[in-house]
Amino acid sequence: MGRRSVEALLDQRIDGLVVVGTTAESAEIETAAAAVPVVLAGTRDPALPGVDVVVNDDEAGARKATEHLLALGHRRIAHLQGPDEIGRLRRAGYEHAMNAAGLESRVVQGGMSEESGHAAANRLLSARDRPTAIFAFNDIACIGALSAAADNNLTVPGDVSLVGYDNTYLARIRHLSLTSVDNGNLAVGVQAGKFILERLGSPDVPGRLHLVSSELQVRGSTGHPPAIS
Repeated sequence: MGRRSVEALLDQRIDGLVVVGTTAESAEIETAAAAVPVVLAGTRDPALPGVDVVVNDDEAGARKATEHLLALGHRRIAHLQGPDEIGRLRRAGYEHAMNAAGLESRVVQGGMSEESGHAAANRLLSARDRPTAIFAFNDIACIGALSAAADNNLTVPGDVSLVGYDNTYLARIRHLSLTSVDNGNLAVGVQAGKFILERLGSPDVPGRLHLVSSELQVRGSTGHPPAIS
């Protein structure tokens, strides 16, 4: 969505707008919010008064992912951090679980893309004290980590376990088989629809935040840690 897209929608005299997913067009969304009711679905940015937000509980989901790895016996767990508020919350969930286990966190900037995930994971997996597990910001970055493991002659999950986030169709591809946190997209969409209908009747109420619970989908990319020093 860009300025022209927003202008085109407003020219059509729309009654409201649901913005789905991450977008860099904060100024354009702010312009739309000044004219019609707006609901953000699956993103927290931009934070605007009078705009409802429906998102996955990212902090709780990241905590579940990390606790899964801890339960398997991993102690050297790294996190590939993503951008913006969602990246901060997923990092917070990871660090909460690591702190509760009395373990040191290990965070590197992993970005959102396969390329950035590969570069970050490659730095981790080529080190002498490499982690036995990596929790990535999203499934795309996790696929980059999967390639980095292969580049370092490491098997998944025999040598390193990997967990993604969002439970996209990529995670469900059989030869990838990524353990991933489901972000509840269907529930997010349903609640966003309810919010926009309610806001059409009461456009001046304060903005609301609704968190959708997450569920971990365990697949073939996670297992017990190897016996390494």
